[in-house]
Amino acid sequence: MKRRTILIDFAGATTHFTRQLEAALKDANLTKTRSISIRPGVGNTKSLVLTLWNSFIRLASIPINYIVLLIDIVTCLPNQIFIFNIPLIPSVETFFLWIIRVNGAVSVGILHNHIPSHGEKKPIRNYRYFEFYNYCDIVVFHDSSISEIFQSIFPNAVPLYTSLPSYSVPNASDNKTQKIMDSEIIKLGFMGTIRPYKNLEIISSEFKLLNKSQLSFLSLKITGKAFYDIDNMVRIFENIGFYEFVYNGELISDEKFFKEMSEYDFLLLPHANSSGSALLSVAASLGVPVIASNLTVFTDFVHRFGNGVIFDHLITGDLHRVVSKLIEDKILREKLKVNALRAVSSVPTWSNYVNDIFECCNELVTRRVQ
Repeated sequence: MKRRTILIDFAGATTHFTRQLEAALKDANLTKTRSISIRPGVGNTKSLVLTLWNSFIRLASIPINYIVLLIDIVTCLPNQIFIFNIPLIPSVETFFLWIIRVNGAVSVGILHNHIPSHGEKKPIRNYRYFEFYNYCDIVVFHDSSISEIFQSIFPNAVPLYTSLPSYSVPNASDNKTQKIMDSEIIKLGFMGTIRPYKNLEIISSEFKLLNKSQLSFLSLKITGKAFYDIDNMVRIFENIGFYEFVYNGELISDEKFFKEMSEYDFLLLPHANSSGSALLSVAASLGVPVIASNLTVFTDFVHRFGNGVIFDHLITGDLHRVVSKLIEDKILREKLKVNALRAVSSVPTWSNYVNDIFECCNELVTRRVQ
C-alpha cells in the first residue's frame, strides 16, 4: 500500500541518514514524499556575526517549521505516514503524535540511540524523550540489544528492528578500486562531528602505548567540527610520532567526505554509544574496514560481514592490542579489506529499509481495521 509520506528531521546530527532515507522514500512511494527540516545544518564560519546570524536563523526556523508540520498533521488523511528522525523538543512533538493518532495516521520514530542526547545534559532535548518514542506507533531501531529491553521502555510502540542499509555514494565504484592498491603505511581515519561520547580521547591514550617503530607505519587523519575544546588533544596527537597526522576541523561537503573516507585503510569508531552507526554504513558502502568499539550495533555488523576488528573500549590497552596486531599482520589487513569490499554488495539497501517500514505500517493499519 503506497501512501503520501512526510519525513521530519528534527536534528542535524544525522544529515547523511536523512538525505538517504528521503531519497529512498521518494523512489519507493508512488505519491509525493515531503521532508520538513526543523533545524538547518550548522554553518561553517569563523565570523562571530555570521555565527550569531546562523544561530538566529536556526532558532527562528523551529516555530515556523512546527507550524508547517502542525498544518500537515491536522489536514492529513487516515493512514498517512509521518516518519520522525530524532526529536528536537520531545514534549512538543509528543503532542503532534497525539494528533496523528487521533486522525488515524501512522507515526514512525527512528531510534538511533536509546540514551537521550547520547548522555549529554540537554534538559529540553532530553525531557520526555522516552515518552516521545513510546507514543510513536512504530519505533525503528538498528541495535539488536534494544530488543531485550524494548517492551520495558516503549511498551505502547510496535518494535521494528532492521539492519542499517548501505549508503548510496556517488562514484563509489571508482573509490572502491583504490582499496586494492598496496602500501606499507596504514591510513587510519576518524570522521564526523567531535563530541565527548565519540571517545576521541581513547585513541590518543591508546596510541601513545605504541612504540616508535609501530607508529612509523601509521597515518592518522581526523576530520570533523569539534563541539568542545580539543586543542590539547590535537597537540598530543601531533607529538605522538605518527608517520603523518592531519587534523581538519572544518566542515566538508558530502562529496569530499565520501572521497576522503574511501582513501582510508581503516575507519576508527571508538564510540561509547551507537552514534557511529551511520558512519559504519558509509564505510560499508565504500568497502572500508573498521576498527570499532564493542557496541552491539558494531559487533553484529562486523561479525556478519568480517569487515573489521572489534575492541573493548572499557578495557585499557585493548585498542592498542588490536592496532598492534594489524601493524604486524599484513595478511590480516588484506583479508579485512577483501571482506569489506565483498560486503558492499551484501549489505541491505535503502530500498530494503524503506520496504521494512512500509510493511510494518501496512500490518499496523490492517490490525486497526480488524
